[in-house]
This record gives sequence, C-alpha cells and structure tokens, in this order.
Amino acid sequence: MGWFHLRPSVFEGNFSGIVFELGYWFHRRFWSQGFATEGSLSLMDFAFYNLSATHVDACASTENKASIAVMKKCGLSWFETLMHPKAILVQVDRYIFDATAHHKSQHNHPKAKK
Repeated sequence: MGWFHLRPSVFEGNFSGIVFELGYWFHRRFWSQGFATEGSLSLMDFAFYNLSATHVDACASTENKASIAVMKKCGLSWFETLMHPKAILVQVDRYIFDATAHHKSQHNHPKAKK
C-alpha cells in the first residue's frame, strides 16, 4: 500500500519549538482514495497532542501537485521553495502547519471541521 513517517524535521533553524516532518508515499493504485489525507491528519494530531509539536512541515517536488494538494487539505501553508537538504539536486516546496498560530486545542484542518 505505502507508508507514512513523522520524524524530526530535516530543515533547521526556521522556527523555535518542536518541528516534525510529515511524509508519505503510496503505490499508484492507492492514489486518489483519501489515504494520504486521512493518515496525515492523524499523524498531525499525534504530533501536536502527544509530542508537543509546535509545527509540522512537509515537502514535495514542485511538480508533485497531488502531494501539494494533500498538504493544503491538511491545513499546511506554503513556506518556501528550496533545495532539499538530504537529496541531491531536488527542489521542493515546503509547507508548514504552525500550531502556535492556530490554537493547538482546535487546529484548523478538515477533521476539526467535521
């Protein structure tokens, strides 16, 4: 099917507090079924409520419109376009969810609106 990860962010120095990176990959036959969005929202909840995260970031190749759409559905906002620090010559768009700007008790993502 695929995988998710939630780990300390590979990007350094942009924020004070605790920043986790959200990532996912799915086999093509599982695309467009909501798995990436639902799993991402669950991991974001875990990061904020169990790990005391202040921010969650995620990145995707600038051409990966589907992953960028998932990030936006989860309430992450575009932050910057840059070269990924762990991959050689890969430009990515980095998106951020800032819990300090969205009161942690009711963060602004689709699950909270249901």
